[in-house]
Amino acid sequence: MRVSVNPIRRVVTLMQMMQKKIEAEGDKESELHDKYMCYCKNGGENLQAGISEAGAKLPQLVSSLEEATAEKAQLGSDIAKHNKDRDSTNTAIDEAKHVRSTEAADFKTLSEEAKTNIAAIGKAIVALEKGLAGGFLQTTAGTQLVKFTSSDDFQAIDMTDSDRDDITAFLQSGEPGPGGSMEIDGILKEMKETMEKALGDAESKEAEGIKVFESLVDAKTKEADALSAMVESKTERLGEVGVDMVNLAQDIDDTRSSLAEDTKFIGDLKVNCDSAVTEWDVRLKMRSEEIVAITETIKILNDDDALDLFKKTMPSTSLLQTMVTSKEMIKEAQEVLRAARKHSSKHGRVHIDLIALSLHGKKVSFSKVIKMVDDMVAELGVEQKADDAKKTQCVADLDAADDAQKVLAREVSDLSKLISDQKAQADTFAEEIAGLEDSIKKLDAEVADRTHQRKINHEEFVEELASNQGAIQLLEMAKNRMNKFYNPKMYKAPPKRELSEEDRITLNMGGTLAPTAAPGGIAGTGVTALDQEEDDDDDEASFLQVASKSKRGAPPPPPAAMGAYKKKSSQGTGVVTMIDQLKKDLELETEEMQTDEKSYQKAYEEFVGDAADQRTESSTYLTEKANQKADLEVNIERNNREHGAKQVEAMNNDKLIMDLHGDCDWLIQNFDVRKEARAGEADALKKAKAVLSGADYSLVQTSAHRHLRRVTHH
Repeated sequence: MRVSVNPIRRVVTLMQMMQKKIEAEGDKESELHDKYMCYCKNGGENLQAGISEAGAKLPQLVSSLEEATAEKAQLGSDIAKHNKDRDSTNTAIDEAKHVRSTEAADFKTLSEEAKTNIAAIGKAIVALEKGLAGGFLQTTAGTQLVKFTSSDDFQAIDMTDSDRDDITAFLQSGEPGPGGSMEIDGILKEMKETMEKALGDAESKEAEGIKVFESLVDAKTKEADALSAMVESKTERLGEVGVDMVNLAQDIDDTRSSLAEDTKFIGDLKVNCDSAVTEWDVRLKMRSEEIVAITETIKILNDDDALDLFKKTMPSTSLLQTMVTSKEMIKEAQEVLRAARKHSSKHGRVHIDLIALSLHGKKVSFSKVIKMVDDMVAELGVEQKADDAKKTQCVADLDAADDAQKVLAREVSDLSKLISDQKAQADTFAEEIAGLEDSIKKLDAEVADRTHQRKINHEEFVEELASNQGAIQLLEMAKNRMNKFYNPKMYKAPPKRELSEEDRITLNMGGTLAPTAAPGGIAGTGVTALDQEEDDDDDEASFLQVASKSKRGAPPPPPAAMGAYKKKSSQGTGVVTMIDQLKKDLELETEEMQTDEKSYQKAYEEFVGDAADQRTESSTYLTEKANQKADLEVNIERNNREHGAKQVEAMNNDKLIMDLHGDCDWLIQNFDVRKEARAGEADALKKAKAVLSGADYSLVQTSAHRHLRRVTHH
């Protein structure tokens, strides 16, 4: 029997804590009930004083609310006017900015064009004075000046028509008119002075416009800021008045409500107190029934037989973790062995099947399996050494036979050596035959041992299955008892007693039936074993609370009464949930047990089948070896009889060579393949051992499979 911490004790402990908490709450509620009864006797005077005070206060509150309403209306009107004035001021500022922007753009255009034209006239004057008038017209300044003379600005300059025509003619022909260069130079200088004066006047006007604009914006901005300050101040006051109105309205409502409640409370006080007494009696009864339900459920689950049954069916957390870890290691080792088995010989498969079968069952001994791996690896080594020795012997024998065939005519002694070698070979056959017989006996013993172990495992499965089913039934009965109190709709009543014909006759005759014997089993449930957080805060609502919602000195509220009794439904549901989870875990474990049982049976059948195949193969090989040994012994006897005849000796020597090839060719040709396959099998066994010892070869399984496939392919 496995030793484990019984998880059912968690449920029992929780229910015991519930029981203690219910009892402690009963003591606390009893104290509250006594205080409430005291209040029922002495609370009327304070309530009457509160009613008088509320009646005097109510008219004052109504008058204050009316004053606040009038002030709020005036503030709203002022704020609207200030906002309108501020909007007008901001509009004036925006319009001034627009006008200023337009004037600045116009001035910029005028200034740039005037400066360009003045510069062009200045260059024309320089060209005239240097006598380069014709070349000047080819420059950019000359082109600009020609363009200027065709514009409205040129026509607007205060000068005579004759001077204007002379300038136009000069710019078109490049030659001064009848008046000569001096006249054109004088006209250009006069025109330049006129344009410079006009530019200066425009710049002065622009500066004055900027000054007027800045002064206007500054004044309007100050006006807007003053209006904003008034809006902000009065808006703040409007909010304060609004809060005062809400508080006054709430105070009025609270006072009226308190007055109504106090008036009603005085009338209902006696009725309420009488009702509290009645409800207290009901509460005591409900608490008593809840304690009885919890006590009876604890009795079912905490019975010694029940605890023994649960301990067998429900392992502790630490053991579960160990079992999970062991299962993972076993599964990983089985995967390694399963991959190796697909590519092994029949003899190798039997080795691997034996290891895999030993990993099945509830009580796998890792040390025993590891020792089996070590023994089988050692056996593979012995087999390899035997193949090595036989190959060496075969090569030596074949060489010797060939040499003997060459010198047979001269050396009779070689025939004697041949006979000696044949006897040694016969002894080797005898050893191999004995080895095969021993391996068959060992295989039969392993089959018998595995069969015995399979029988034990199956009996354990049957026993644990029955225990799990009993535990599930017991948990269902415990859950049903809890539901009887906490969830009556979910409670399943026991089936009615079926009357026999004799019982019905007894009742019809007016008799009474014999009492039904109490059910036996665990805690009187009739079930037998094979081996004989935080609680939901209970809202302790007052029976009727009188809150002081106004600022008056109201009478104190009555002590909190318990009201209707509330079951520990949350904790009760938690217990039922835990029982459901334990039941679900047991049902899941039962399904896994049944699946494992089928898997173990399949593995056992595969092992028996592979063992039968190996036994057949070994028996066939044993027969072949016995026949070869018999043939060799016949040859030895024949060689002794015909020792003197060279021709007969030659025939016997040729026969010996044929026999040697028949015995050795297969081994020599397949030696490397057999060696590599045996090494792969040993490697798989070592990897399985490493997995069971704690190593993880999951990352090298791919390469291991590839290696085994290559070996078996050859």
